[in-house]
Amino acid sequence: QGAFQQYLYNSFLTDLFGTSTAPNIVAAKVLVDLFIFTPVLSLPSAYITKALVYGQSVKYGLRQYVEDVRKRGLLKKNWLIWGPVQCLTFSVVPKHLRISFVAAVSFIWLIVLSMISSQPGDTKSQKAPIG
Repeated sequence: QGAFQQYLYNSFLTDLFGTSTAPNIVAAKVLVDLFIFTPVLSLPSAYITKALVYGQSVKYGLRQYVEDVRKRGLLKKNWLIWGPVQCLTFSVVPKHLRISFVAAVSFIWLIVLSMISSQPGDTKSQKAPIG
């Protein structure tokens, strides 16, 4: 994931928007990250990976992702953490330290993500206890 982020943050977004740290350029990079990279690439791939590791299908992982977005506010929680973090990433963190900075914050985010994705599902779809 680090190599892919290196490309996205330090090459792709730089090629797309330039190297300026002007507020409008930082905002554009953050918006692309939050509203394109995250919901289309980052989070689905995390859910798919988790599903495959636990012997589930890709479809199951994507279904869990959609459920967490709809019922548990996954994207809103992500944006609350990563919006400010990415503003710092693209404005004050030197280019050569961006991936290390994002990795440090990712450690905390993965704990939050694990708590969200491990919550029990909808009680209507669970079987009632016997007895």
